[in-house]
Amino acid sequence: MAWEAFYSGGLIEVHVDRLSIFEVTGLHPSSHQSLPTLAGISIVLAARFPANTTPLNAEVLASLAIKSAHELDDGRDGISYLLDAKRNGTVTPLSGPYEREILRRMKTASLEDALKKIRDG
Repeated sequence: MAWEAFYSGGLIEVHVDRLSIFEVTGLHPSSHQSLPTLAGISIVLAARFPANTTPLNAEVLASLAIKSAHELDDGRDGISYLLDAKRNGTVTPLSGPYEREILRRMKTASLEDALKKIRDG
């Protein structure tokens, strides 16, 4: 059994039967729990890590996303991450403001256009 989690701009793959996420990353969660059932899934492991970006707001996230999109072209940048999160239905309280700030700074109508603008130079 294996699962993936994005953390700090990188992809971490953890084989649950060998290592825990905490051993691989060296991070210590502020809390963790095992839930017996959730939405039909027999075992759910959840961990909460303290924020590694401060201050955590749309402006800072947009800056980091745009910077990473200039530096990376392999889909691990912040704009691609936000696009993937939206496609998967993952929404956080900062998702909307984060997206709007990227679009404002890039002067584009969509995240796809922002990414294309960066890629095309």
